[in-house]
Amino acid sequence: MPNGSLHDHLLGGIGSFKSPLSWNRRLQICIWVARALHYLHTGAKYVIIHRDVKTGNILLDNNLDARVSGLFLSKRGPLSISKSLIKVVSPVMGTYGYTDPEYVATGVLSEKSDVYSFGVVLLEVLSAKQAPDIYKEHLENCNQSLMSYAEEIVDPFLKSKIAPDCWKTFLDITERCLLKEGRERPDMGEVELQLEHALKYQEVADTKI
Repeated sequence: MPNGSLHDHLLGGIGSFKSPLSWNRRLQICIWVARALHYLHTGAKYVIIHRDVKTGNILLDNNLDARVSGLFLSKRGPLSISKSLIKVVSPVMGTYGYTDPEYVATGVLSEKSDVYSFGVVLLEVLSAKQAPDIYKEHLENCNQSLMSYAEEIVDPFLKSKIAPDCWKTFLDITERCLLKEGRERPDMGEVELQLEHALKYQEVADTKI
């Protein structure tokens, strides 16, 4: 893709991107990805669990619109007509730092495993830090709230640019994505909706500046 991956923009991968992505653009990219994952989970005949959601698999076109790639590790579940949590016994695959710890511990994969991985993506979008670093610092040894932790890791480029209501909404949905038990995490449809609310709060605040 002409604009590389989200990983390239956040962490300086292959290619040189002069300007950091704006907060609004980062939110829009997250919304597109959430929408794509929601479709994989509910929109096709069978449930598709991506199993390798990460910033390196989020590609950006000429307009910086997002496309989800990396489906070679995806796992097909049962027919998507069921409203219950889909669980598939599967060898553990994915990328360190993004993989659902419940899946790692049990070998049971669900669509909520993608939700967890996306929660790590949201942290990476906020911080512009590598997922394994975030994993070591917070997800393994969580002794403080995400709200206070986020203040420490937020990308310096974004400081003082995120509206309070947007900040609260974004962190709330991120924290819920990262809950230890999959059944307690939101589904991707709710994640998408909350991110849309966060973007709306930001746009309203921007018009008042």
